[in-house]
Amino acid sequence: MLSHSHRDFTSIYYYETNKGSGAVGSCTKALVHQVVCEETLTLTRLDEKVPVGNILVPHGSTLTGHTSITVLDCTPVRREGVPGLLISLFVQEELSLNTPQGANFPLEFGFLFQQFAPLASVAGNAFEQLDCRIVSLAASNHLTLNDDGTFDQLLEITIQARLLREIEVQLPLNTPQFSARGEPARDEPSSRIGLGMVSGLLLAVCLLGTLETKRSATKPF
Repeated sequence: MLSHSHRDFTSIYYYETNKGSGAVGSCTKALVHQVVCEETLTLTRLDEKVPVGNILVPHGSTLTGHTSITVLDCTPVRREGVPGLLISLFVQEELSLNTPQGANFPLEFGFLFQQFAPLASVAGNAFEQLDCRIVSLAASNHLTLNDDGTFDQLLEITIQARLLREIEVQLPLNTPQFSARGEPARDEPSSRIGLGMVSGLLLAVCLLGTLETKRSATKPF
């Protein structure tokens, strides 16, 4: 049985309203995460002849357990001119050695796992400045118990990663004027209209970002 833990990332929009002295309206600043590329990467690690400790391993024993994987870091880097992701993981194993006589011996292992994964398609020159986000992670751990008191394991990890670029846009936002009695003036647009404009412009920015991503994905690096 294998479980994993990972960071769940989504695009985040947040706004900052800037008002000038005596200004009738205001300006809204929005930070948008544009997806530059998204790829599925496979990491593998083979460990052979891992000792189980001072335990007598009778013939016919089995090795079972639980493996947890935590993503520590994901960094865009270049190695020998090849763009890729340097992914750092922590692997925690809680295993059980089961003998034919019914004895169970708990085993615990933990280690850091770091590997460079090349990317097939990347757009833009400022590759190292992009933001790496892990969308999903799945893995399998194949264990083989040897008669000499060691075991082999093949760890296969599939990661779906996204590279994001942060875009800052400024959007006009009209605010209502108030009369001396504190009531909204009839000849000014309501804040509801202003918010509608912001939503529409943000949607347009997201659509343009998507189109740019599709165009850039077809360009050779």
